[in-house]
Amino acid sequence: AYFYDLRTGVRQNPWNQFSNSFTFPSIERNVAVVQKILLYSFMGSVVLPGILTAILVFLLLFTLFRTKRFTKYIRLIPLVVVIFGIFISFLAFQGVMYLNKVQAERKFGTDTQKVITLISDRMAIYANGLRGAKGLFDASTSVERNEFKQYVENLDFAKNYPGVQAFGHVSLFPQSGVTTLTQKIKKEGIPDFAIHPLVGQTSYSAIIYIEPFDEQNKKALGLDMYTEPVRREAMMKGLESGSVQLSGKLVLVQNESNNSDPGFILYIPLYKPGARITTTDERKMAATGFVYNAYRARDLFGTILRDQILD
Repeated sequence: AYFYDLRTGVRQNPWNQFSNSFTFPSIERNVAVVQKILLYSFMGSVVLPGILTAILVFLLLFTLFRTKRFTKYIRLIPLVVVIFGIFISFLAFQGVMYLNKVQAERKFGTDTQKVITLISDRMAIYANGLRGAKGLFDASTSVERNEFKQYVENLDFAKNYPGVQAFGHVSLFPQSGVTTLTQKIKKEGIPDFAIHPLVGQTSYSAIIYIEPFDEQNKKALGLDMYTEPVRREAMMKGLESGSVQLSGKLVLVQNESNNSDPGFILYIPLYKPGARITTTDERKMAATGFVYNAYRARDLFGTILRDQILD
């Protein structure tokens, strides 16, 4: 999702640099700008013409009273009063329309802020879930498949993390490790495991654990996320910063049959236990993989908006 800042005309991406909350500065500014536009429009189309018309009518009547022709035009006064009354009614109608617009804009701003808060709170919960998984990997030299599965099941994320399509682990390894890793995972009871796509890259970032391990999510197992630009960009930013990073809009492998169904992925990087990760170069050297959540936008925002409606 992108938002245009009406004040600067710049397109902004509120997903960038996700930490614990979303930032939508352009929404708040845009509401304020729209309200100012409505105020200036009201002043220009209602208040100013009304003042000028009242002055003109006053001057006309004042001039007639001061001249001998007043009795000649006295029969026109009712017509002037009627026309002036119609005009005042029109101005009053415009005033009511303006007030309705202002109220609508204020309601929009309030509702928008509520949705932003719900999104921020929900994503903070999801980010904390990833930090918990990171703690699992940090505390162990090797997290096995059944341990990861047990961790995810204990989260009960169908209930506590609505909108999450998958919870997974990505391993980073060089080209020389492809055969060894593939054989290891096949021995774990997944005989058809394969890293894809294989396009001669020198380093890989394959999904080796994914839960729930259903038919939809099986499609993503073995995917080299580095081969897709949007995923790679988010992963590299996460590695460099050492923090939670949200990707841009993408199509999940699970939903490639429906390209109109966008999604996104929340990553947190993993590093070798005990390694120094104070600088960007140290973090890149110590990186071992990621844990991530994958979302379908429709499911995630559907649950958030449903909560808003129920509230």
